[in-house]
Amino acid sequence: MSTASFHKLLNRQIKKYMTDDMLTKEEMFKFLEAVNDSYLAYERDKSLSDHAFRISEKEYIELNEKLRAEVGEKKSAASKLIDAIKSIDEDGQFTGAEEDLKSVSIFLTAQISKRKEAERVVKESESLMRMALEKIGDNVWEIDFIKDKLTFLKSSNSFLGYSFEEMSDGSKVGWNNVHEEDRGLIEDILRKYKRRQIDHHTIEYRLHDKEGKLHWILDRGGLIESTEDGQTKKIIGTLSDITDRKRSEESLARTAQLLSRLIANLQSGILVENEERKIVLVNQLFCSMFGV
Repeated sequence: MSTASFHKLLNRQIKKYMTDDMLTKEEMFKFLEAVNDSYLAYERDKSLSDHAFRISEKEYIELNEKLRAEVGEKKSAASKLIDAIKSIDEDGQFTGAEEDLKSVSIFLTAQISKRKEAERVVKESESLMRMALEKIGDNVWEIDFIKDKLTFLKSSNSFLGYSFEEMSDGSKVGWNNVHEEDRGLIEDILRKYKRRQIDHHTIEYRLHDKEGKLHWILDRGGLIESTEDGQTKKIIGTLSDITDRKRSEESLARTAQLLSRLIANLQSGILVENEERKIVLVNQLFCSMFGV
């Protein structure tokens, strides 16, 4: 937003007391426009006053009516600016009256500082969270629902045989790596985020690695940013390879199943107790022997 057309004295004050960032704020620029109008109106008033002594009564009346109209426009502009400020003043901090431009300036300056501090805190929190997530999981991902984009955040770890550079290339790592039978699970999670039905998730599914081998993945994530109207904007999470754990679980399940069949088919009564002497397992023959 340019102030080139502003009164030269006002421009001098702007350069002396204001930063470029302040001039990018729409509310502040509107305020400066109102101040500029005041500068210009003052010069016009002074010129008219000097000229009034040299003009006829008729011309004076015409100019006076024109001045009245300009004053009305200035009041209207100031009133609209006040209304705009009140519409964004959620905490009711603005107490200025009509044409109280000093209060407007103080309020807008405070709001600008408040917004900058909030943005700084958010950026710092997001940075700390991303650093923590990178240490927890094998890889950190982020989905932007507005841009419809999946991004893998920088990590020193390789994942499923892919380097970070390869994972950053969406054409090499993505939806095609997901096992066909598990795609519906991921689609359902994303759909629930879009509908604001969930704000975090933990799921397990299978991914193909660079060589085509299947890996079990633990996917944990949550909502980190929403749009102004409350829609889901960004979610972030981690991918952890749990293939070894899954294999151990499957191996234990098979062993337990075999043991159960063996005990059931033994020609002896079997009763197993834990360290607290609670019965955890008996076979049918034992129950028959003791009429249980």
